[in-house]
Amino acid sequence: LWNIGELLKIGGTFFALYIIEKIIEIPVKSQVGFAYLGLFVSGVIYWFCMLVKSNPEAFRAYLFF
Repeated sequence: LWNIGELLKIGGTFFALYIIEKIIEIPVKSQVGFAYLGLFVSGVIYWFCMLVKSNPEAFRAYLFF
């Protein structure tokens, strides 16, 4: 809104934490289902980290580099 880069970075961090928290709130009936949900969430996070690592120029405005 005011073109402040630090606010973009902090807001992006809290948005990512909010999304992770909302995924964890998905109700599962068993421990196996919860394990699959955790595996899925960790896979998505790993994929996103590899995407950022391979294309840092696309995410430079949102990273603390």
